[in-house]
Amino acid sequence: MSHTDYIPSRDADFDRWLGNLVSYVTARCTGQDPVWTHIPQAALDELSAVYSAWQTAWAAVKGAHTPVETQAKNKARAAAETRARLFVNQYLRFAPVTDMDRAAMGIPNQDTTYTHHEEIETWPTLNLVPAGPRILKGAMKDSGNGRRAIPVHCHGAEVLWGFQEAPPEHETDLHNSYFSTSAAFIWKDLFTEADRGKRLYAVARWEGRRGSKVKGPWGEIVNAIVP
Repeated sequence: MSHTDYIPSRDADFDRWLGNLVSYVTARCTGQDPVWTHIPQAALDELSAVYSAWQTAWAAVKGAHTPVETQAKNKARAAAETRARLFVNQYLRFAPVTDMDRAAMGIPNQDTTYTHHEEIETWPTLNLVPAGPRILKGAMKDSGNGRRAIPVHCHGAEVLWGFQEAPPEHETDLHNSYFSTSAAFIWKDLFTEADRGKRLYAVARWEGRRGSKVKGPWGEIVNAIVP
């Protein structure tokens, strides 16, 4: 995880951040004036559910614990992060949510100063290879020049992934999200023993510099077997 990410990297900090987010949104949706009516109850329930699952998994590793419990914690965190990012982008980036609300929730406000943003016309050529039990290594090359490097006008790459028996027809069929600020990354402690042998599909696209909303086209959907 990048140090520039608004979601804290340390588990203890992440627990406080997510708990504050859930509490704040719940209060604004259930009576604190002005009430937020643009967030469906089902979406809030899903956010609360992944937070509850994360708390259970996080509590299990605070004392003596097993490798299986560590894997469960990592998987619960990945699920909670994915749901939180989607929730923030879908419901908390625009009115009636204010800059003060976002600051209170630990969500950075968008830069309102106009900056010229270059169009992103290339995409990452993604490759996933086994790197040990339950470990996949990812590498991305730019389709424009074939170099294994993030383009200079980009901050990183968004990677969508998921397990499926048949190839997905569209990138929206992949429901897990990962962001990398490096052209190479390792997915370690993300998969459980039960995931071994499953086929994972993934697709990536470049994203512009921080503060930019510019996104490039999606690359080709690739797949790999979790070793």
